[in-house]
Amino acid sequence: MARKRYFFLIVLFLSSICFAGAGFYEDAGANQYQKVAFDFGSGLEWKRVVTEVDGQYYGHKGAGDVWLLKGGEAFVWKDNGSDVTSVTLHYRIYKDGETPPAFSDINLPWDSNVGGNNQRWASTAENIDIIAASSSAGRWYVEFYYSATTNGVDAAPVIYFSNNGANYTLYFDRDVISVELTSFDAVRQDDLVLIRWSVASEINHAGYNLWRS
Repeated sequence: MARKRYFFLIVLFLSSICFAGAGFYEDAGANQYQKVAFDFGSGLEWKRVVTEVDGQYYGHKGAGDVWLLKGGEAFVWKDNGSDVTSVTLHYRIYKDGETPPAFSDINLPWDSNVGGNNQRWASTAENIDIIAASSSAGRWYVEFYYSATTNGVDAAPVIYFSNNGANYTLYFDRDVISVELTSFDAVRQDDLVLIRWSVASEINHAGYNLWRS
């Protein structure tokens, strides 16, 4: 009996120091999820990081594609005197086999109260060009997580939404064409043919071979 009483007292002590005043949350009924905002060339699209980003393959992308990271949104709750003072979306873009860079930050300003002590923080003001950032052929990753700072009352000074530290990562294949041809024409001049062309870009390109048929 003495051992059981001792164990019970330890449990009570540990539970009394757990933080319970603030955190990220998701509510399916209210469509309140942690999301990122993309523009693929046809306007804003919201993608939930848990189901539409993490582990998802976004296909083949080339120089002619549009893919902008516009920002994100996050939902937080706060109780017992806790207050959330800022929310940040962290991201990084890197190629398979290379050392990932440090995370870059997108500040998500307070947007609105959404009932009780729940809040929405969001921004779509960014224009981060994922295509331009992935300039060489191969497999690329885009990784995300969220953090929020608090006033430290009944809450940790910084709280996270990060898939238990593994973060949320999508991947895609970058196709790079060595020459992007924008025009090509041939004009006859006497017994000769004048060939003219223009290109949008050239990568690792040494020259041209012309064949007549």
